[in-house]
Amino acid sequence: MKKTIFALILMLVVLSIASVSCKKSGAASGSGGSTGCTDPNGTVTANLRNDGGSVTILGGTLTISNANNFVFATQYGHERLFVHMGAVDGLGCITSIPTTGWSHEVAVKPDNGYIAMDIDVGGTIRYARIYVTRYMLNTFDEIIGAELKYQDDWLTYPSVYTNDVTDITQNSAVGGGNVYAPNVTITERGICWSEMPDPTISDHHTSTSQNLDNYTLTMTGLQKATGYHVRAYIKTNTFGVVYGDNKSFATLSDPSAPQVKTFQVTNITTNSAVCLASVDSDGGSPVTERGVCWNTTGEPTINDMHQSNGNGVGEYTVEMTGLSSNTTYYVRAYAINSLGVGYDGVITFTTSHEWPNGMLPGEFSVSETKRVKFSQGNLQYQASTNTFRFAYNQNDCIGEDNSHISSSYNGWIDLFGWGTSGWNNGNVFYQPYSSDNVNGSWYGPVGTYSLVDEYANSDWGVYNSISNGGHSAGMWRTLTQEEWYHLLYQRNTTYGIRFTEACVNGVNGVILLPDNWNPSVYSLNNPNGGWYEANEISLADWPTLEVAGAVFLPAAGFRNGTNIGELNNECSYWTASYWNWESADSRAYYVYFTNHGYWYSKDDARCVGHNVRLVRNVN
Repeated sequence: MKKTIFALILMLVVLSIASVSCKKSGAASGSGGSTGCTDPNGTVTANLRNDGGSVTILGGTLTISNANNFVFATQYGHERLFVHMGAVDGLGCITSIPTTGWSHEVAVKPDNGYIAMDIDVGGTIRYARIYVTRYMLNTFDEIIGAELKYQDDWLTYPSVYTNDVTDITQNSAVGGGNVYAPNVTITERGICWSEMPDPTISDHHTSTSQNLDNYTLTMTGLQKATGYHVRAYIKTNTFGVVYGDNKSFATLSDPSAPQVKTFQVTNITTNSAVCLASVDSDGGSPVTERGVCWNTTGEPTINDMHQSNGNGVGEYTVEMTGLSSNTTYYVRAYAINSLGVGYDGVITFTTSHEWPNGMLPGEFSVSETKRVKFSQGNLQYQASTNTFRFAYNQNDCIGEDNSHISSSYNGWIDLFGWGTSGWNNGNVFYQPYSSDNVNGSWYGPVGTYSLVDEYANSDWGVYNSISNGGHSAGMWRTLTQEEWYHLLYQRNTTYGIRFTEACVNGVNGVILLPDNWNPSVYSLNNPNGGWYEANEISLADWPTLEVAGAVFLPAAGFRNGTNIGELNNECSYWTASYWNWESADSRAYYVYFTNHGYWYSKDDARCVGHNVRLVRNVN
């Protein structure tokens, strides 16, 4: 009976509180709720109590403190503030963002408006607007919370980026801006400039009425041979004028020869290379020809070997052909206008050595009685022509483009599933372009067989003719797990040095040193170990090691299906040996190195794509 009476009393108290918690009374008690402005789309109504409960606004937890103040719970990486807008007629009447009055806590008052601001760790600023309709009171007319309306993510502070200045002449230049301003009304877009940093619209400026997020404008009336600063800007109703970052440029002096830049030389082979260059300025007169020139003596001009590619300003590439192998060349960009020829500084590169049948000169012991020579580069394959080749340079690797592997791909790949030579070994996947990663046991010979003896044709180098490796089947093969172990840890060399980790022309990997390696050829740190950064070797220095017999295994990563991983970090190469353990029909051995840590062999699913480096017996 007592329990029943208590329950009835409790129910009456709850109903009493509920019946008055949102009641309206006089202004002295803190009531309100006028709605002179239409609620915007996305308006949410919520109740907040100062004895518990919260709402999520701007990704943060908004509560009311015991002192009846709005507060945000602390969150790492976010700064959240309020500004009290005072009495307003409704949520939709809050239309502007003040520049002052921000604080971490503000008093809650009916018929009043508020703006909440969130600044995340990346500097993005977002706003929400809040309107308090009335207090919530208990049976004793004590304030226990408030009813509010809010619009979350109302505005994001605009981001304005100043574009690089282009088409610079003696008295004009082209600038522009890129704008990100969701839900913000922009009344003007423009650029402003002056000879002093951080110009404003009080300085020289020009604008466009076009509603474009990315716009360009021309600055005119500039002084020749003068330095300027420029900023993009927008005008808004909510935030006023918002400026982009400061960019600087200089106008040209009297017309002159073009200004050019030589960036780098890539795709170096025995007889060709590609140079990337640009025309940065036409010198005040249109560029009628641009290209690169090269020779073997230094300071090349257009009277030497040269090749053009188009006209005007901007970046361009030129393929240099007819080069001699193992030769150092000097190259630089040039451009021609009516005033003359403009040149950049000279850079050098060395073409690849033309190794007979793709075989490097160094000899390596792989057992007590057997020695081999390595191929000039990792094995590569083109499915559209069914062609195998060796990479032209030892540090060449294909990387992310291995993800395009398919039976019709007309590019090159260099990551292969185990035993994918193209010889039908009785398994499901044996083609070089196989990329299925469902079951590793569907690759290579069925069962516990290595790529030798009756299954030697599963070896890439045995079954296939390599286009730049003698072009005949049976000339090459893959080292077994035991041979790799002997090569790395057991063989005797003249000075006891077998390998080291290094970085060759920006590519990480492992250098294998021949049996007769003499350290006087090139000083290498951390022999038989080390880390990639211990030996930084330039493209110009590498031929010295290569001619002396050094082999470089680039850290070309691996492929799982069509996903590429560990580029320039993991150095992994298949062996010809299956994994002799419980589930050996689905796994095989590969040799594996990483930075400052290595293992002579590991096992992996045969479907995983690793690098293949072939060898040729010399005895």
